[in-house]
Amino acid sequence: MLIKIDNIPAEGLNVEATYSGQQFFQLLEDSEPRDFALEKVDVACMIKREMQNVILQGTVTTNLELSCSRCLRHVEFPLATEFDYILMPEPAFGEEERELSSEDLDFIFYRDDMVDLSQIIVEQVVLKIPIRPLCSENCKGLCSVCGQDLNEGSCSHGKTGRSGPFGILKDVKIQKGT
Repeated sequence: MLIKIDNIPAEGLNVEATYSGQQFFQLLEDSEPRDFALEKVDVACMIKREMQNVILQGTVTTNLELSCSRCLRHVEFPLATEFDYILMPEPAFGEEERELSSEDLDFIFYRDDMVDLSQIIVEQVVLKIPIRPLCSENCKGLCSVCGQDLNEGSCSHGKTGRSGPFGILKDVKIQKGT
């Protein structure tokens, strides 16, 4: 969603939008994770201008569909996040590389008097995806031998007393040499 800076009135601009799941995934770059699903993303924000700077405050809400990292069950993850950005015109540095200062990292830069809200919205959703989603804190996961969901019942493999790939080494006896 592109916003032209000159079209932002003095009192600010309220923007509300809904992206379908398909529209959202088209905005993702190839390097961003795609191991989740969503039906829609709702965005509401206020955009204000202060001279050449743009103040952007808003919320993003959606329901993510993830897989539990232990048992692979379907997990619904409601996501609601607020964001607050200051956007500045991109400085003209020329073609040479320039090291960013810590102050440069506090701002987002725009160019050609246009602000692209799409990438800010994608960033908000991707940053809130849990690294290891769980269906519950007490999830027991899957049996590493047979794949039985241990939340639904136990299996005979859990009774061997061996844990992990090195559990078999517990029974190894080492003889001391002379």
